[in-house]
Amino acid sequence: CDTADGRPATKAYAHARLSRMVGGDPVLTSETETQVIARRMADRHAFYLADAVASHRQRLRVARYGEGVLFNPPAQGVNLVLWLAGPVLLLSGIGVAMAAGRRRVMPEVTLSTEEEARVSEILKE
Repeated sequence: CDTADGRPATKAYAHARLSRMVGGDPVLTSETETQVIARRMADRHAFYLADAVASHRQRLRVARYGEGVLFNPPAQGVNLVLWLAGPVLLLSGIGVAMAAGRRRVMPEVTLSTEEEARVSEILKE
């Protein structure tokens, strides 16, 4: 496979071109440095490509299933129901628990005369 300018694609040509791209002199830049630079560039491009693919997949999911599939859907429109449902259910649960606690009426206890005498005896001590 030839290069764009018609030269054969060789390691030496790739080394010289990459050295010029990063601002180095092909004569002063060793081939190992060029390989390290090329690997770093490839890693960076792979990262950007993976990020772009993930972003595209997310846009496809949103287009197909709606914004509800997002981890953090925007709080507007129909999604507002999702945002408000949690706090509303929590507050209503707390209200029901408090109401149930207040409704409980302790039965009135009446003491016999013997029990009253015993209680007053204990309190005197």
